[in-house]
Amino acid sequence: MAVTTTQVKTQKAAAPHGWQGFNTGLWQNEINVRDFIQQNYEPFDGDEHFLAGPTPRTKKIWETLKALTIEERRKGVLDVSQIPSSITAHPPGYMVVRAVPASGAEVRGIRVNEDVFYVHIRDAGGTLHTIDKAQLARLDRELDGTLMPSYESRLSAAEIDDVVAWLATLRGAK
Repeated sequence: MAVTTTQVKTQKAAAPHGWQGFNTGLWQNEINVRDFIQQNYEPFDGDEHFLAGPTPRTKKIWETLKALTIEERRKGVLDVSQIPSSITAHPPGYMVVRAVPASGAEVRGIRVNEDVFYVHIRDAGGTLHTIDKAQLARLDRELDGTLMPSYESRLSAAEIDDVVAWLATLRGAK
């Protein structure tokens, strides 16, 4: 019995590539944003005519803001945010918590959010930690806690008074 072989040429459909139309470079073989920008940057020398104009909603908001700006120039600041800007000053309802994991370092800070599964804590350095409650050995809520360190053990009452007096002199300083 004779065996015959036939070769059949198959052609794959060309897969479209997201980078078609861009100049080639290292960025096609590795993550290299710098090379992509250097290979493909073209300065724009046109004007603003390609931009869309403001929408009716934008115009309405701008009219409101123009009136408020005039009033603010006349009266001064119209409203001040009630949201504290310091990590040691937090609004009612936020509390200091200490998360003690079964393994690893404990985290102490302001409880930003908490649900059944996670607690979100912002520490004194401003870092936000998302902690899985299933991994915790303990979660302590300090109802009257503060992140402000106490100097009671390090300074005498007279020294604390001196520091407070000195800080009061800085009120107008910039």
